[in-house]
Amino acid sequence: MDIAPQQDASESLFNAGNRFLLILMGQRYLVSIQASDDDSISVSFPIRDFPVEGMHVDMEFHDTEGYTRFESEVLKAPEALGDSLVLRRPPEVIRNYHRGSWRVPVDFKASIKGHVHPRRLTVPVINLSTGGLLLLSDAPFENGDMLEAVLPLPELKGEVVTCKVVHRADASQSLGGLVQIGCTFVSPDPTHIQSISNYIKERLNELGPEYSPLGSHRTESDV
Repeated sequence: MDIAPQQDASESLFNAGNRFLLILMGQRYLVSIQASDDDSISVSFPIRDFPVEGMHVDMEFHDTEGYTRFESEVLKAPEALGDSLVLRRPPEVIRNYHRGSWRVPVDFKASIKGHVHPRRLTVPVINLSTGGLLLLSDAPFENGDMLEAVLPLPELKGEVVTCKVVHRADASQSLGGLVQIGCTFVSPDPTHIQSISNYIKERLNELGPEYSPLGSHRTESDV
């Protein structure tokens, strides 16, 4: 899933009558917006006296291209069946787009070099798709940095693939001092993409029919 900022399009999502998925304590409820103002949103809810004020909720508006997610909290629970659940109007928006390429977990190291930090590094790669890769590094790469990557795939034969950093995990999520860095390929050569695609097919055969993508490494900003 790819993530992109969305600033102004959220206003129409809060119109009365619109429906969305309300995620609360791991449960999903399909609710309808009854009213909204600058501070709050009133929605339908099938339970009374729950949830309690201050509880965290997520709001997801889905469409064919992806979904828009908001983080919110409960301001007032329904006191009787049919009453509205009142939520804080979210200040921030996260737009998620459905992934256009399949990703598989891998266990190899790639050679990378940043345009800003030109020292060549050898880093573990967690997963790979024809759209990008997820690697581990302690290098000070930031969102927008351009990297040159050499992947140890037989068909690539040491050729350089250019990619851009689109996500850097927080340091609190580091693994042995290394943080997850998501990269997307930039204007890749079609032959490179075909080589990566061939590798992914072979890798899926290796993983076997029991492989589940839900068990692979994934971050909120997978590329």
